[in-house]
Amino acid sequence: MDEEQAGLNGSRSRASHSHSSPTHTDHTPDAGTLLTCSVDTPDPVSHEHIFQSTLPSNDHNSLTGTQLHDTTPQINEHDVVTEDTLSKLYQDDSIGDTVFSKAWVLSILVEIINSVDVRGNPCSIGNEVVSDADVMSCSEVGDHKVGGCGDGRGVELEEEFEGRVCALWDSSMNSDVAEYIHEQGGIDLLLGAACRTDQPRFTEICLGIIGNLICSQEICLNSFKTAEQTRLILEFLKDTDSGVLCQVTRLVQTCCSYEELQSTWLPQIMESKFVKDSLLFILQGSTNEDLLASTSVLLDHLLNASEQLLRGWVDRQLVEAICEAAQQIRDSNFEVSCSLVAAIHTLTSEQEGVACVLLCADKVCAVVNDFLAAVEQLDSQSTCITTLTAACSLYLTLSTEQRVLIYESNVKTTLRNIRKKVNQSPRTKQLVSLISRILT
Repeated sequence: MDEEQAGLNGSRSRASHSHSSPTHTDHTPDAGTLLTCSVDTPDPVSHEHIFQSTLPSNDHNSLTGTQLHDTTPQINEHDVVTEDTLSKLYQDDSIGDTVFSKAWVLSILVEIINSVDVRGNPCSIGNEVVSDADVMSCSEVGDHKVGGCGDGRGVELEEEFEGRVCALWDSSMNSDVAEYIHEQGGIDLLLGAACRTDQPRFTEICLGIIGNLICSQEICLNSFKTAEQTRLILEFLKDTDSGVLCQVTRLVQTCCSYEELQSTWLPQIMESKFVKDSLLFILQGSTNEDLLASTSVLLDHLLNASEQLLRGWVDRQLVEAICEAAQQIRDSNFEVSCSLVAAIHTLTSEQEGVACVLLCADKVCAVVNDFLAAVEQLDSQSTCITTLTAACSLYLTLSTEQRVLIYESNVKTTLRNIRKKVNQSPRTKQLVSLISRILT
C-alpha cells in the first residue's frame, strides 16, 4: 500500500500531540450568537455497554443511553421581558464564567446525533456490506479498515456542518465547556457517532473533541476504565486517514499517561494483534508531521510504561521503523526527534534491543548524527540533557568497527562543540563523561 492510498500524506489534523494541550481548531463561534440558540432534546435510549451506542436505536433522535439535559431557561409569549430577565437568562444559559451557551452546545450535540445513521442501516467498507455486529471484526492491519464503518475516502462533510462541529471542538478546550459536554454524556455520544460515520473528517473531529475532554484527569478516569471501552478506541488505529490516526494516537497516549488506567489499557495493547503493526505502518510510511509526532510520543511512552510490552515489541523492524520516521522528520521537529532517539535508547535496555541496534548501526548512527547536529544549533542544551545522554549512550553501544561510521562524519567536531556549551554541573556529569569516551 503506498502512502497516498494509505491516506497518510496530507495533514488533516489540527491536533497537538501532548495530552496536556487540548486540540485547537479555527472555527470559534461568535460570542454574540452563542446565547441565542434553542434546542429540542432527544429522548434517552438505554444500552448495556458503550459499544451498543453504535447499535440501532428505537428513537430517531437518540444515539446513546445518556440523556441530554436541556437546562436553558424558557420564555413564553406572555412573559414581560425586562433587562433583569434578559440578564438572568444570559447567566443561566452561560457555561460557568464563559460566553459559551448551554443551548448552543446541546444543539450541536443533537446535530451530531442526527447526522449519523441512527436507524442501524448497514455500513459499507469498499464493496462489502457489514452490520453493526461486524463493525469491530476487521483485524488484519494490512487491510487498514476503519474501526468504525468504512474508509470513507472521498466523502466530504457539508461545509457549514463541519464549521459548527469544529466550533464545538474549539470550545471543548475550555475546562468548563469540557465538563458540561461530559455531563451531557458527550463522550459516549461522540464515540457512537465516530463508530457509525463513513466520513473520516467527522471521525477525526469527534475523536478530537474527546481528546480535549480527557485532558481533565477526572473526566478521563471516569470515562475509559473498562476493557471494552479500551478495545473500541484501539479499533480506530486500523483507520488509514491521517487526521483520524493523529487523534486516536493522541487519545491513547493521554489515557495511558494516567497511572490509574494503565492496568486496563496496557494489557489490551499488548494482547492486540494490530496495535504494534499499526504504529509501525505509520512510522514507516507517513509523511504527515503531526501524525508522526503523536505516534512517536505514544511509542516512547508505551515502551517506558511497561517492561513486558517492551520485551514483546522489541525487534529489528521496530528499530528500522523508528529510524525511518526520524529520517522523515530530521530537523523539522526537534521534540519528535527527541522522542524517537529516546525510544531507540529505551530498546537497548533489553539485550535483544542491543542486538537490533547493532544490526541497524548505520541507520541508528544517521539518526543520532542528525539529532546531535540539531542540538548543536540550540542556544541552550539544558532542555534535552536526558535525550542527549541517551544519544551518546547509543554510540557506545556500537562495536569498535561500527564506530568507524562516527569518525567518517563531523560528529566529533559536533560533540566537542556541545561539550563546550554544556554547563558543568552534577546533572551533566554523565553526559560530559560519555562525550569524552566517544572522542578518545
